[in-house]
Amino acid sequence: MKRFVSVLMVGMTVTVLMACHTRAHAQDLERVTESDPLAKQVLDYLMEGLKKVNDAPVKVEADTDKAVLLYNAGLDMGAAFLPHKGLSEESIQKSDKEVAPLGVLFLYHLAPAVDKKPVDKEKIRTISISVEGQDIHVPTYYMGVKTEAEGKRHLLVYGKDNKEPLLKVSLDDKATDGDRPVIIEAKNVGSGEGTLNVNVLKKFQAVVPLKGTS
Repeated sequence: MKRFVSVLMVGMTVTVLMACHTRAHAQDLERVTESDPLAKQVLDYLMEGLKKVNDAPVKVEADTDKAVLLYNAGLDMGAAFLPHKGLSEESIQKSDKEVAPLGVLFLYHLAPAVDKKPVDKEKIRTISISVEGQDIHVPTYYMGVKTEAEGKRHLLVYGKDNKEPLLKVSLDDKATDGDRPVIIEAKNVGSGEGTLNVNVLKKFQAVVPLKGTS
């Protein structure tokens, strides 16, 4: 269990890398099978960490049953997304009044990019989880949707600051496929920079620029 968590959050071991079924030379992250019992244990750890957050910028009720986990063994990069249980097309339509909670994103060896540079580490929120006595600090990003006065929707990515997001990107109408309310796809990250495609309710998509981190 500890080794699997380490692969997704702090390191890599040969045994778990083989279990992740990723292609070593792929440039994208690949989805981890939800049926793997170790994946559920990782999500349980993340939920325990989220329970300690008492100053979230948006009120997210995270749904582990609808989570998406991504990893690439060769790149040693990963991501996880837990959607808000109350996410709906109606909640997005009402985001002209207040920010609609979308969910929580976790990144490993990746960070959102601003002006082609990873956001400052000092601005990133982390949650602490304990795995067999070892404290692990996981970069954590709350995400929400806001519709501006002119009707333009934006995806907001928050760090430590609860008022101003780290990043604001357009949330556009785009039909997508998926078996989850929110599907994340990390594309071309093997080059050291890439994108996180955030596909929402099969109807909307936002593209978040990413940079690799150490």
